[in-house]
Amino acid sequence: VRQQKEAELAALLGTAAKNRKTERERHFSKKYHKVKFFERRKVDERKNMKRKRTERFIVHRLLARAQPVDAQGRRVYGMDRGCGI
Repeated sequence: VRQQKEAELAALLGTAAKNRKTERERHFSKKYHKVKFFERRKVDERKNMKRKRTERFIVHRLLARAQPVDAQGRRVYGMDRGCGI
């Protein structure tokens, strides 16, 4: 009877150790889920900022090229453009 109970105890201790490991993994998974979420948001935000900055730069360059210039190569603004605005 004693050997049987010791075998059961050993099996239960093995199961308990396995359960502790599983619970620990689950705990850290939950704990760092929020951290990973916010890190991913920061990366996405930086990516969007770079994309927007690049788009603004491209639009600015295109608009700069589209502005008319006078005989000396200076950009013409306002009423001197000849567009009636």
